[in-house]
Amino acid sequence: MESLDEWNFEVRVERGSTLTFDRAEAERLMDAMTAWAEEREYGIGGGFRQEGNAFVYRFGFCITRDDDRIPASDCDKLVVMIHAWLHERGHRGAAQYRPFTEEDGELIDLDELLETIDRSIN
Repeated sequence: MESLDEWNFEVRVERGSTLTFDRAEAERLMDAMTAWAEEREYGIGGGFRQEGNAFVYRFGFCITRDDDRIPASDCDKLVVMIHAWLHERGHRGAAQYRPFTEEDGELIDLDELLETIDRSIN
């Protein structure tokens, strides 16, 4: 089983599934996910935004202590918690998680980035 210091999560809740899922409800879900992670001494960094008829959450599920790791089974448990939270309130959603990759937005040192840009222009 894979264990990492951070996992990349995406959760999508379509407003069409229920008209009662509004911004306030979206905030409550974010709070519930964060509280669940903190109870297990993990963290969540990221947020959500409305995209068309859906609220989309993109966040890192991460460690809070050096040398810790999060097993994939804890990611499964977070997905179960999200599903239960939505189901209890009559909402439906979709979720996925995976390891972070460089394409997920790791910052690149600006000097290195400018060198790369300069080489590609010239």
